[in-house]
Amino acid sequence: MLGILVFVVAGGVIAATSYASQQARKRAIEETFRTLGAEPRRVIEAASIQGVGLWAIEGRLHGQTVRYGLRAGGKNTPKRTVCVASVPAATALEMELRPETARELRNLEHGRAIDLVLGDDAFDDSFIVEAAPSDMARALLDRNTRTALLAFHPCVLTLSGTELRFVKTGWLDEHAEIARVLALCADVASRLGALPALVLEQRLAERRESEPDGYRGASPGAMRALERSPRDASELAALHQARSRRQRFTWMMNLGVVAIAVALGIAIATMHGR
Repeated sequence: MLGILVFVVAGGVIAATSYASQQARKRAIEETFRTLGAEPRRVIEAASIQGVGLWAIEGRLHGQTVRYGLRAGGKNTPKRTVCVASVPAATALEMELRPETARELRNLEHGRAIDLVLGDDAFDDSFIVEAAPSDMARALLDRNTRTALLAFHPCVLTLSGTELRFVKTGWLDEHAEIARVLALCADVASRLGALPALVLEQRLAERRESEPDGYRGASPGAMRALERSPRDASELAALHQARSRRQRFTWMMNLGVVAIAVALGIAIATMHGR
């Protein structure tokens, strides 16, 4: 009986300590939002597989809704920091930045990934930049953004539809770390809306340089052609093709693992049945 009582008391102390730590982390995130000029609120996201809601702190920064959460790890999954920023509107840009690893380089070698080289040696050697159209990606990933991402390497930054997502293994729960992640995601998300105009201006400048004598301004038809470059479409098609190849390869590898496991199970059962 005493042993059970000790076990219950110890479990209660551990649970209370864990709860207090979680509340302290939430307050730290809220305070960071306030220092950046945002009014935070606590939200519950979609339930996990275990049926437990995932908490996050949400606020408005640079006109975008930004959500910051710390995800508990499990037996086979590490703890993660996740920051999600809303995007003003769907953009033609598709992008995923992942740490450069031996596996990623193999995918690249076999056409299962693409990597946009930005001319920044430190960044190019640290990240796979799977993005298209390339002009938009280059404009978005300016020096300040690359420097901020390098500071958090290894991390993943994904743009999909109207959502920008930053994921980092481990918890970033110190005020300075939280502030830097929030600023990064809010800044990148807020600049996405201006990307088409910025890229168009760059293309117009390139056209002026290529036609210095006869250039008098692009006609409406030429402007539309510059906005929808055939190169953009081909780059997006190449990106989709690489992703499809990677998905098929992953599916085949998983199927192979299952087949081997089943074969081993049958072999072991047959041996025991003799």
